[in-house]
Amino acid sequence: MTALQLADIIGVICFALSGFLIAVHYKLDILGVFISAFLTALGGGMTRDVLANKTPYVFTDVLPVTLVVATVLISLVLKLHKIDDLEGKTAFIVSDAIGLVSFAITGSLVAIENDFNFLGVLILA
Repeated sequence: MTALQLADIIGVICFALSGFLIAVHYKLDILGVFISAFLTALGGGMTRDVLANKTPYVFTDVLPVTLVVATVLISLVLKLHKIDDLEGKTAFIVSDAIGLVSFAITGSLVAIENDFNFLGVLILA
């Protein structure tokens, strides 16, 4: 497993959890929870891959979708939807921060692999 794959897996899980917590905060139904988790976890990576002129990773591998579904289901089992006061909870803050760092690393590595210049690496990160 490469650093790119590891950072991508960590980012998908953390942002899926972040999207789950936001959806629960706004009292969305189960479909809204899944849509929020999917968009939060996979939207940035798809945009990154399109900017790098690559087929989005989510369309070529089943792992990202599986990670999002598993994260939402595990979050439901652990009753993370019972958390009140979203802004003050460390679960949201920590998952969002770790996801942001992981996707910044992933974006930088993808840009470097595709021979982007310094500005391109900064934009993609």
